[in-house]
Amino acid sequence: DDRGTGSLPQDEVEQWLMTRGWMFEELERDAATPLAAIVDGADEIGSLAARELALGYLAQYAADVAAIPKPSLDVALGNTEEPLALADMLGVPLPALFRRLATLAPGALSDQGPFGLVGCDASGTLVSRKPLPDFDLPRLGGACPLWPLFRAGQQPMVPVRETLAMRGRDDNLFDVHAVAEIAHPLGFEGPPAMTSWMLIRPWPRGREAGRNLRVGTTCRVCAEARCPSRREPSVFSTLSDEGF
Repeated sequence: DDRGTGSLPQDEVEQWLMTRGWMFEELERDAATPLAAIVDGADEIGSLAARELALGYLAQYAADVAAIPKPSLDVALGNTEEPLALADMLGVPLPALFRRLATLAPGALSDQGPFGLVGCDASGTLVSRKPLPDFDLPRLGGACPLWPLFRAGQQPMVPVRETLAMRGRDDNLFDVHAVAEIAHPLGFEGPPAMTSWMLIRPWPRGREAGRNLRVGTTCRVCAEARCPSRREPSVFSTLSDEGF
């Protein structure tokens, strides 16, 4: 039965992933580990819909582990942490590499910090989120249309790299890579399924940044006054107009 937790299924899964640190040692040791046993032991998963999402996440995780085992990834990371170079070195597609990098603990990487990850489907709906401090990912409504995530969807399999300045108190800089992948689950006669992925990482401390693109989380809470892609007024401009 669906136990009706009152939470959205995606929120249940995200809380579970945060509790697990986004890594599943069971699958790292053996990608053939039964997935249901992992989900059944999760207190955070309280609805059938969340369970289905969790099983889907684990199935993708297991496939990525089989394609990029942790020992191979660790060896490659000893040479570079640049995603495109890593993908070439390992002979794997960028989306799989992005997902693997997002599972790594901060201690497994240089002092640049961990990777965040966001994915969206062809409608632009966010379907996967691993947030980072100072790079908020919206829980409801559309994300910032200037994110390279959406540009990648316009040119599938063509990687995009951008330096982003996230609008906020300090306009923190992030090194971002994005790419879209196409699947054909129903064969040639069925509609293709596209997923865009954006890998996010804090800009390296002490490294000079050149041109950057100023972005926000979502229009409603972004103070960028001259954004050409704004779709609704910001609450900040509304408050200013009302004298607050």
